[in-house]
Formats: sequence, C-alpha cells, structure tokens
Amino acid sequence: MTSKFKLILGLGNPGHDYEYTYHNTGILATRHFTGDAQFTKDGSSVFEYAKKDRTIIASSLVFMNESGRAAKAALERFRLSPAEILVIHDESDMPLGAFKFSFNRNAAGHHGVESVIASLGTKAFTRLRIGIRGAGEKTKASDLVLRKISKENLAALRTAFDEAMIVIGSGEASET
Repeated sequence: MTSKFKLILGLGNPGHDYEYTYHNTGILATRHFTGDAQFTKDGSSVFEYAKKDRTIIASSLVFMNESGRAAKAALERFRLSPAEILVIHDESDMPLGAFKFSFNRNAAGHHGVESVIASLGTKAFTRLRIGIRGAGEKTKASDLVLRKISKENLAALRTAFDEAMIVIGSGEASET
C-alpha cells in the first residue's frame, strides 16, 4: 500500500468482547489492510502496529473514549505530525459500507475522535469515516456501536475497506 499517509490508525475497543462490534470498524479496517501481517505492541501498550510498504498501520489498544492516547503515542513514537496520520473509525450517521474522508473537521459527537482532537491539540488530520447504519436502522448510536456485526454486514464493511484502500493507495484520499 503506497499512501500519502505515513501512519494509519484504526480506532476501537480492546478485548475479545468488542472484537467484532461496529465500534471496532477502524481496527477491523487496519487488520484487513495488513492481511496476515503480525502486529507489534508498542512499548507504551496503547497501540500496536505493522508496516506495509512504507506505511505504518496501527490499531488502538485503549477504549474508544481514550483514543487520543493511542494517536498521540503513535505520532510521538514515529516522530510524525498530525497531518501525516489517517484515523479510521465507525460512523453511525452514514449508511453501512459508505465511507468518506474528512480533514480538519469537528468530531460530530464521536467520542473517540473528540479524544484524538483533545490529545493532539488540533483537528487538522484526516479521518476515514466508515458507515455502520443499516437501512431502516433506528437504534441509538450508543446502542448500535456495541452490537456484534452480522456476517452480511461484515462482508459489506470488508468491501468498503477494499474500496477505501484503493483510494488511499491512489493518493486521492482527501475530503469528499
């Protein structure tokens, strides 16, 4: 994967209980991007990473609401600026499998992104927002994000990951 981003960080929650929940869409994306690559835990224990080509693919190891700790530690570890990171997370306001790149935007109520903005002291970084809301889904976001992902919906997310990876690799990942 060739990318303008030096670091791609997936947000989610740690632990087996959360592994295949909608809130872990960011972590599932980073796992998908790296295939069977082995992740290495950083000494800070707040993120793990693998390298793919010249891009560092990382997954947060802290709870969503503390995601800023992982983002800040990863940037410090690899001596990068916020402009060089792509943060991937679930988006309950978008249809399942849709995705959108955003730069320098408010968190819009996403607590993980709020934490990243607070920890980095800026919102000047790129986000890949991946939709998790199924057609006709009326569940509150706080209830939806902790649900287990069905096989059908996981397939839709994996398709979105593939499509997003093409955009990232093309260097065209900018606000849409």
